[in-house]
Amino acid sequence: MRPASSFVFTCALAIAAAAPALARFGQENPPVERQLEKFGFNVGLHGDIAGQIATFSGQIPSTLLGNSDPCAQAKLADRIVHYGESKIRKASLRKRYNKLAMTFMAAERNFDPTKAPKFCKDASLPRHKLLRGILPKVDPSRGGPSRGGISAAKANRLTARRLRICLDNPSRCGLAAQGKSIADQMRELGFTDFN
Repeated sequence: MRPASSFVFTCALAIAAAAPALARFGQENPPVERQLEKFGFNVGLHGDIAGQIATFSGQIPSTLLGNSDPCAQAKLADRIVHYGESKIRKASLRKRYNKLAMTFMAAERNFDPTKAPKFCKDASLPRHKLLRGILPKVDPSRGGPSRGGISAAKANRLTARRLRICLDNPSRCGLAAQGKSIADQMRELGFTDFN
């Protein structure tokens, strides 16, 4: 094989290997970053505020990548909520905006399928009470009784139920999460297939 064709073949293999992960990323988080990006412009917020909200939406994908800091998602969600509290004056708009931040907090992080997933172990995150108790979804291929815990599918049903509770009644959201990290809460749910 000539060097050029060898290089092309190697690149093709790398792309083929990455395709499943890229495909999952598009399936698991399609709306939240786009909804957040459009929010400020659609509701007529001042240009600077709408621009900052769009900037936050552009930062979302990097916090959901498998090699990112497991706490990056919670840190960005905190920044999003804090910004809305300080800049969005109309309560009904702030409530809609906060629901987008809460939905982002529940978004699935990508995981390297050859390694166990990682969850944030910092019990102080997320800091905002609207976000406490909301847990990220898990790649459906992870977990299960053979790994000593519940399946990712069951964990995702439980985390989706938590998100609905938080969206419907934010004051009930973080009560059981005080003093516990996201990793602690995932373990309490019964999902143990992580580092």
